[in-house]
Amino acid sequence: MQLATPILQWIVRLAGIVQIVTGILFWTGRALPLVPLHMTAGLIVTLALLVLTVLAWRAGAPAPMTGAGLLLVVLLPALGMSQTGLLVGRWHWIVRVVHLLIGLAALRLAEAFAILLRRTRTSDARDPSVSPV
Repeated sequence: MQLATPILQWIVRLAGIVQIVTGILFWTGRALPLVPLHMTAGLIVTLALLVLTVLAWRAGAPAPMTGAGLLLVVLLPALGMSQTGLLVGRWHWIVRVVHLLIGLAALRLAEAFAILLRRTRTSDARDPSVSPV
């Protein structure tokens, strides 16, 4: 867990940058051939968030926080994969905004889990009653 947390945190950060940049390009009508890259980076963010959620749950994170992580792990790819068929036409911008907000929430929650895991590790290292296993 000590090594996994910062690695997962950086994976989420880098994939998140790819997501935001490609998403902006799509909104401006450019770089549509990069959709597979955007989808792959989204899958990477989702899987990293899932692992961080499980690690945080095992470390004693609050249930609402881990529940939100699991909800985002399901919602983000479901919305991403189906968004082209939702509210087609004039109101499609709503789907795009919701997708963006869910993606940003996933990135923020992944950061929060990483912070929680680092704090838990630090407090465990100081507490002699906590087993290192």
